[in-house]
Amino acid sequence: LATTLGVAGVAEAVTATYSGHLRNGVLGKDKDSKALYLSSNPIFEKASPGFYYNSSPVITPKGDIQGIYRKMHIAPEEKPFTRAGDNFKVFKTEKVDIGINTCYDINFPESTRITTLMGAKIIFCPFAIFDGNDTTNYITDPWVGKATLWQMWSIMRAWENKVFFVVINRVGREKHASDINFFGRSMIVNPFGKIIAEATDKEEIIHSVLNLDDI
Repeated sequence: LATTLGVAGVAEAVTATYSGHLRNGVLGKDKDSKALYLSSNPIFEKASPGFYYNSSPVITPKGDIQGIYRKMHIAPEEKPFTRAGDNFKVFKTEKVDIGINTCYDINFPESTRITTLMGAKIIFCPFAIFDGNDTTNYITDPWVGKATLWQMWSIMRAWENKVFFVVINRVGREKHASDINFFGRSMIVNPFGKIIAEATDKEEIIHSVLNLDDI
């Protein structure tokens, strides 16, 4: 789910947009689900005139907004458009506390560390990273490309903090920019730094049973 909101009052706007999608889509098929649904792609949030954020709402199975995380570290190319959030956040669920780091946040180890110290056991990291020509394997090839570096970051953030790290990346070609290709390869990494589920460069769903005793 991804959208652009051009309205003030983000809570009401996000609720109307995301709750509608979830109630009519996924939730309509599984109304008794106990899962917590998290937006895979953040939204471009207009909180007030002149204040725009890269925001990830956390949405409950009932379609309610439990909270919103605003990306803390803004990449250089994004600074003309968005502001940094003001704090990291952890969201409580019935089973486990979760946190969010967004894209460029992963470049800074403190992002994941602070979120972990706040109590998160599973950290989700939505991404929009591209360079589809990089298919190197960081174990067998000494050259480190963007996709390889991204994989290494994900493994290290999980291992450093002994948390599950769930990384979601876009797929497909963006023809409205410089014809860039998002390589996907979303993954779930366990607290020991092992990738326990990994996607390809195609649109798909991955899943894994997480043993919280590993934390």
